[in-house]
This record gives sequence, C-alpha cells and structure tokens, in this order.
Amino acid sequence: MQNLLGVCLCAGYGCEENPHKALQWWTKAAEQGEVCSQRCLGGCYFKGDLGVRKNYKKAVYWLEKAAFQNDNESQMMLGECYRMGHGCDKNLKKATFWYTKAAEMGNSEAMYILGVCYYNGDGVRKSRKRAFEYFKMAAEEGHPDAQYQLANFYLHGCSVKADTWKAWELFNKAAVQGHEEAKKLVNDILSD
Repeated sequence: MQNLLGVCLCAGYGCEENPHKALQWWTKAAEQGEVCSQRCLGGCYFKGDLGVRKNYKKAVYWLEKAAFQNDNESQMMLGECYRMGHGCDKNLKKATFWYTKAAEMGNSEAMYILGVCYYNGDGVRKSRKRAFEYFKMAAEEGHPDAQYQLANFYLHGCSVKADTWKAWELFNKAAVQGHEEAKKLVNDILSD
C-alpha cells in the first residue's frame, strides 16, 4: 500500500503531485522489504530522478535488495552498475551474472546486452554462437538493437547459415522501430 501511495504521489494520481513525499513512502516500504519500492528507490538514485541526487552506492544498495527478490528490472540495472563500476567496483562477471538473471526473467534489454557481452568477450568467454542465441531471444521480444545485430549475423553467415531474406526482414523490423542504422540501410536499399 505504501508503494502505491508513493506511485500516486509521484504521478499526481488522485492527489497533488509530490515527489518528495513519494520518496518518503517508497523508503518506508523499501525498508519493510517491498520490492517495487526498492526498485523505485534504486532507480531514483541511479538516474538522479525526483529531486534525488545521483548516488550509485545507494542505488546498488536498493537494487541488490530488489534483485535478490527476482525483480528483473533491478537485476538489469544492477548489472549496469557492475558493468560501469557505478557505486561498486567494476566487475564484468557480476554484471553478466545479473544480466543473465534478468534475461531468464524475460528482460529483452538484458538479453541484448548479454549478446554484446558474448560477442565481445566481456565478463564471459567470447562466443559468437552464444551472442547469436541472446540476440535472437531479444529480437523475438521485439528489441530493435538485437534485431539489427541478428540481421548482421544472417547477412554475413556468422554462427548461422547466411540468409539475406531473413537479414532484410530483421533490418526492416528494426528500422520500423526507429533504429537509425537500420533505417539508413533500408532506405539505401529501397532507393537503389
């Protein structure tokens, strides 16, 4: 209930908007273990939202609490903290651990980032095959960056049989969602 009150105060639903009071209610709820409030506080400290100064250490504190309760958005943000060294020591293995947890919970951004990690060998053993698998999972969830990367795998026959039609289909899907490189590529092809 405290989390819901925080949401209402934050957005002005049925009351006057008051981000300061929203943070107070989220803090009370988060201290009692309420996962959504922990995520909200972690996100506010991570981004510097709602008049809160960025504080990555506090972000990590709250995100860890929510992440251990299987909140995939918190797991994703916590992975970012470890990848960038925000509020904690940079640790690519911990970053990929949390990205994997978030991906297992259906977080398409985490799937995409894991694809990048496997492609580059960041925190994991470099594997084009695993990169392909994660890009494919994220692309199937509609992630435009993953669609673009997967299209390149099909175009160049990397870890999959080359298929220019499949590549075109994926480039087009990414372009429709506003992916700039895909839009340029599709426009160039169509203008020829």
